[in-house]
Amino acid sequence: MIAMLYLFGLPDDRGRCELPHGFPRNISHAIIMIARGVDKGCSLCHTLLGFLLSLSHKAVMNQTRVWLKDTTPLQVAFRLYPAASPKVADIRGSGIDAVPLAYLMGAQLGDDLGSLAYSF
Repeated sequence: MIAMLYLFGLPDDRGRCELPHGFPRNISHAIIMIARGVDKGCSLCHTLLGFLLSLSHKAVMNQTRVWLKDTTPLQVAFRLYPAASPKVADIRGSGIDAVPLAYLMGAQLGDDLGSLAYSF
C-alpha cells in the first residue's frame, strides 16, 4: 500500500500532495517499494509493476527481468534490478510481453485490480 501512496500521492483538503495531511508523490520510492513487494509475492505490487510497464516508464523498463518456466501451470518470476546493476538491459529486447504477465501474476496472487487489468 505504501508503494501505491508513493506512486499516486494522496492530496490534502486543499488538493496538495504534501505532508502533514497529504502524502507526496515519489516514483523513485514507489519503484523501490514495488521491487521489494514483487520479491515477496505481493499481488498489488505485481499489478503496479504492470501499470508502470504499460506506461513504458523508463526506469522500470530498464530494471525489470522476467523468467518463464514452461510447466502446467505456467510459472513466472519477476525481478527488478537496481539501476546501477551491470545486468540491466531494456526488457523490450527480451521478446516477452511483461505487461500482461505482471497483471496475470497480480491476479493469480489475489489482487482484484490485477484481475480486472488482465481481463482487458
